[in-house]
Amino acid sequence: MPLTGELDWLIGDWKRLNERPGMETFESWDKTGPGEYHGIGFTMQEGDTVGQERMTFREADGKWSLAVELPDYEESTVFEVTELDSLGFTCVNDSNDYPKVIQYWVDGEMLRAKISGGGPEIPYEFGRIR
Repeated sequence: MPLTGELDWLIGDWKRLNERPGMETFESWDKTGPGEYHGIGFTMQEGDTVGQERMTFREADGKWSLAVELPDYEESTVFEVTELDSLGFTCVNDSNDYPKVIQYWVDGEMLRAKISGGGPEIPYEFGRIR
């Protein structure tokens, strides 16, 4: 699936705007090469990190994927990109318990994301902090 535009809108440091009270969630994305972006996400509660994940969005052999790595798991969970354009992407892994679908898209100055399938649908709204 050819990329129809750059995904550099993903690059930067982001803070979740619709987080639960007492929690703070951040994502930071960098472009590490042609067709490859690395991200880290973490959630803090009262100054302690209570959740973390590493993400790699990459193209290989003409196909895009998103690999999500959690600290307590030996292997990454890989999602196949099913939709991709210059404003966003949708990734699917039907064999994952939850989530089965991950979506990211740019909305003006905001980064939006949503996870769904196999559990509750959770929307994420991020504002750029860098």
